[in-house]
Amino acid sequence: MKYLSVIFMLATLSGCASQSSVRMIYGPGLELYVPVSALADSKIIDADSMALITGSNKNISGYILTREKEKLPEDYDLAGYPECILAGNDEQCPDSDEFSELIKNTRCYIDTQYGKDSLIVKNIGAIKVFKVGDLDDSWYWVVAEKNSFEILSLTTRGFDMEDIMKILEGDNNAD
Repeated sequence: MKYLSVIFMLATLSGCASQSSVRMIYGPGLELYVPVSALADSKIIDADSMALITGSNKNISGYILTREKEKLPEDYDLAGYPECILAGNDEQCPDSDEFSELIKNTRCYIDTQYGKDSLIVKNIGAIKVFKVGDLDDSWYWVVAEKNSFEILSLTTRGFDMEDIMKILEGDNNAD
């Protein structure tokens, strides 16, 4: 399936000359609008996630988080996961001792890698964006109101939050 999505994306790039952005769809309400100008001399990589490295060495990689991939309970409200992990809101965490070690370790990793106080939360219409990190290394979790079964996880280098918000909104002025 990944192979087909990469072929489809590459095929659509040939028709991009008349468009101002290319839409990368990860799931319902979870999409990026990458400006065509950012695609000059860029590379698209399909590994565990779909990644784009621009000609100026900025990169963005997207991965879908699900209950199954995170081994969370089937009845867990995934929209609360960023609040649990990134914001440290224990009320939003799965109600089980089984997950307490995973949550503790993930929070420790985020605190060490991105900084405990780096969390920024913003809303864009029907999506909520959680960001930890800085310009050199950031991790975003994007939650769409109309998609309760997936969260888009983005890791970036060289993009500031304004650029990412523009890419999420479809603003073609993002570099």
